Amino acid sequence: MKNIKIIFILIFLLSIKNLFAVKIPEDLDITDSIKQDIEKISKLKIDKKFSTFVYDTEFAKQANLDINKAVKLPENMHGAGISVVEYKPETEKRFAEYDCKIHFILKNKDDYWLPKDSYGSWFDVRNIRDGVEELTGADNAQYGHIVQDYSMRSFIDKSFKQSLPNNQIMGGSLILSKYLKNIYSDMTYVEYYQSCAFFPEIDKGISVWLEKTHGPNFKIQTATPLFSKFFYELKIPNKILLNSCKYIQKSAALRDWNLALQMSDSGIPNSIRLKKVKDIYNCKQ
Repeated sequence: MKNIKIIFILIFLLSIKNLFAVKIPEDLDITDSIKQDIEKISKLKIDKKFSTFVYDTEFAKQANLDINKAVKLPENMHGAGISVVEYKPETEKRFAEYDCKIHFILKNKDDYWLPKDSYGSWFDVRNIRDGVEELTGADNAQYGHIVQDYSMRSFIDKSFKQSLPNNQIMGGSLILSKYLKNIYSDMTYVEYYQSCAFFPEIDKGISVWLEKTHGPNFKIQTATPLFSKFFYELKIPNKILLNSCKYIQKSAALRDWNLALQMSDSGIPNSIRLKKVKDIYNCKQ
């Protein structure tokens, strides 16, 4: 019986050799269903980036896009998209890893809690800080006072069935990775970073909640309940959730499997227990 199991493992390792560059440990404890999951995930190609985007009639007119492809979008929204972007390529020791980005083209509002400048990037601020420290040899360049406006201003959570002012938002904070005001007439572009591993499941709908300027300062009043009346709800259109779900699922699964491989590489005995994909992230609708 033991020999049969060894033969099965060898056959499995050979079968995925051409699918992944990752070297799977020979003592991998794996079931048939996990094997099928790995084969399925391997066949779903992302390359470096997957993106999906929808837009309304007004955006189509200003951006010179096909107006026949325009769709009706939620209030204050002219466009929305999701991208899944590789940030760590595959190696012999780990699967590729991906970040998720959420994009909106919004109707201009004076009370969005965005940084005061007309454009900005959380990552550019960090890169500038790193460049200054590399140039000067210092290690204490101050940038927190700038990037603090790029977090704890927007949150991601399930969409509520009823829009009530005291609905309590329970989701996590998003990083505002980029924004550009007046990218088109009366339109603002915002882009959020979200780890694919922590992306909410799509079955109940997903909304991004952008803080209004006249509400509590949640950077300071961290114990204040996040009531929806203090936020603009940006409901992610169902079409792009459906289009992107399998790619988000793949990204979440690869990250989870990488954690198991890292534990095995550290010498922890019997640490590899790869989970089924649907137990990591479920695309049920």
